[in-house]
Amino acid sequence: MILLTDGSNTAGKVDPIKAAEKAKQLGLKIYTIGVGRVQDRVGLDIFLAGKSEMDIESLKRISEITQGQFFQANDTQQLSEIYQYINQLESSDHEVNNYRHRSELYVWPLGAAFILSLGLALLQLKRRGA
Repeated sequence: MILLTDGSNTAGKVDPIKAAEKAKQLGLKIYTIGVGRVQDRVGLDIFLAGKSEMDIESLKRISEITQGQFFQANDTQQLSEIYQYINQLESSDHEVNNYRHRSELYVWPLGAAFILSLGLALLQLKRRGA
């Protein structure tokens, strides 16, 4: 699993560390990728809600618990390189099973032809009987 986040738990009701421990129990490996500001808040930045700082310690802890790795991406080029690296680490051969839902539609024209032929047969019987 790849977790791309700033690491700040602003809306979750579950503690991220406890969630990581549950993920480990399920056999999930979590690669955390931190994005956002790293420097300390100073001055008015402390009061600005939109300026969250990256919680590197939590992200590192989550990846350690699940035997994953922590990465930090400062731009899209680094993010692309991180994804390629993770792909190399976790690449595995797998069998692809395709399933295509098929609906047999021949029954509709066949049913119409049967009803039409039944009607024609009844008409022929009525003409011979009259």
